[in-house]
Amino acid sequence: MGVFPDGVTCAFHGTYLDIERPVRMVETWVFEGRPDDEAVETTTLHEEDGVTTMTTLLAFRDRSSRDSMF
Repeated sequence: MGVFPDGVTCAFHGTYLDIERPVRMVETWVFEGRPDDEAVETTTLHEEDGVTTMTTLLAFRDRSSRDSMF
């Protein structure tokens, strides 16, 4: 949970759906301000030549749920 300088609180929660150590995590992603717009977040890690790249995909169930977040 984060609190912004203007006093607004921002909180998220979710449930792990899959963990493939050390390269992938899949979890639900819920912004408490819009709990009906749950998404699935997939994070992957790829290491090459000593450099790790992290890729995150946030998939909403429909376009209106996605658009309501931004």
